[in-house]
Amino acid sequence: MIERALDVRPGDAVDPDAAAALRQRVYNLRIFREVDVQLRPADGGIVVAVAVEERWTLTPIPIVGAVDGAFQAGLALLEQNLLGERKELALVGVYSTRGQTAMALYRDPAVGGSRAILASELIAENKVRQRADGARVTHAWRDRHVEASVRPGVQWTPRLGVRAGPFAVLAESEAEPGFAPPPPSGRAVGVAADLEYAGQDYREWFDSGPLLTARLRSSLPALGAERAFTQAWSFALWTVPAFRDHAFSLSVTGVVAQGDPVLDAFPLGGRRGSRGLREGGLWTERGATASAEYQVPFWRPGWGTVAAMAFVDGGVAYWAGSTTRYVAPGAGVRVYVRNVAVPAFGVDMASSSAGAGLAMSFFLGFGG
Repeated sequence: MIERALDVRPGDAVDPDAAAALRQRVYNLRIFREVDVQLRPADGGIVVAVAVEERWTLTPIPIVGAVDGAFQAGLALLEQNLLGERKELALVGVYSTRGQTAMALYRDPAVGGSRAILASELIAENKVRQRADGARVTHAWRDRHVEASVRPGVQWTPRLGVRAGPFAVLAESEAEPGFAPPPPSGRAVGVAADLEYAGQDYREWFDSGPLLTARLRSSLPALGAERAFTQAWSFALWTVPAFRDHAFSLSVTGVVAQGDPVLDAFPLGGRRGSRGLREGGLWTERGATASAEYQVPFWRPGWGTVAAMAFVDGGVAYWAGSTTRYVAPGAGVRVYVRNVAVPAFGVDMASSSAGAGLAMSFFLGFGG
């Protein structure tokens, strides 16, 4: 694992001043709290000596919150170094007054130590989906579905990976009292693909550099699907160091859905680019969001860093012949814990021009 990260093999030429760059490659694995790389001259070459101190990689995360009158509670278990091979496993269970969600996700960045990679998900949900116009709910329906996807792929470069494979969804849609019934969901079977360019360097409390992810899935009647749809999603983020030890980030998200405007639209709200809106409350068949964030660390105890953040989200969403444009300024707090593999969590407050007053959203993940 460390040898793959170094990308240096016996006989390769090594720059005597490359220790810092090699250390960053190992640190980017996110599973070590300390990394030391020494380049020592030897007969006819250089010996690369690496010493590491592992961080805690199994992280239990309680999930508790209340948004727009809906209470939720649950638990996520995240393992970033399964079997000591940097394989990732996440188990999540959430109960809400609007429904329940259970999921298992697995990522293997090097199957059998090769360049082959693998991603798989199993998701079960029973929840009410709502579209809102400000404070008014305009559409509501209950979605029950079980979804599975397995996507093998190849790590083309140390930072770029691509995957593709089958997915299947068994779904039921049911009307909520007082609202028009949704279209029947049925069975979806098709092909899904994704790519990820992980160009960020892992820092003490934020990740510096570019990140790009894109996903596509298409339900195909030729494979047994009861209806056809295509969904595409892309996300780009760039974070750079700013004044003193501050961090500045720009991100852009684009989505396109071809299918039923109720069943297949993307839900926005409560996430980067659409904070200030009800979580999942803005549906879009075609849309784009953008976000600019500026973080300032104000407390650095021994266990991590606490940063204040100001941001502006904005976007445009097209759905069922209507267009929604919005701007959402806000502020938040991030807590970055040093010695765990999923170090960042926080809360944001924002007010959107298309929303209804202040809205709260929660963040969990990596810095940047």
